[in-house]
Amino acid sequence: LYGSLLEWIAPGERKLPEQKPKEKEDEQCIVLPDTLDGIDMGAGLEKVAGNKRLYQKLLVQFKFDFSSFSDDFHRYLDSGDLESCERLVHNLKGVSGNIGALRMHLAAQKLEAAVKACDQENFIRLQKELELHLVGLIGQINEKFPDKEEEDDGSTSGCRVDKKRLIPLLEKLANYI
Repeated sequence: LYGSLLEWIAPGERKLPEQKPKEKEDEQCIVLPDTLDGIDMGAGLEKVAGNKRLYQKLLVQFKFDFSSFSDDFHRYLDSGDLESCERLVHNLKGVSGNIGALRMHLAAQKLEAAVKACDQENFIRLQKELELHLVGLIGQINEKFPDKEEEDDGSTSGCRVDKKRLIPLLEKLANYI
């Protein structure tokens, strides 16, 4: 490998690109709340290497991604689609762990295990337990970050997506693939 690299790249000193300190300046402008009930913010920030901007973005994205969790879960359950139930709960479990919502993570872990085991007697009870954590956290995120709902980071066209309308359309589309 080294011989091949030498064949194509001439040895010698190279000037490194200049590092822009803008990230550090922007980072100082991010103000997170001191606490969010049900979240170990220290654990969440540790998962993102202390990047407050990214952590705030994850919290706001969490709100958008999981605000329809209960409706989605019941829709999948009513249609007998346990695989989608499990995937939905698994995603919530992972993200809640990453943001430091440890009690929600444990509740999602229990619900995921019940779905995997087809333990239908416990689905609703465990889902309601999880929903209590979820509703409380989403309410706090709405309260603490009210102006962040339509932040455009350049990763999309700036269009808002209505997940309740999009998911059934994607499910229909999946039948054609």
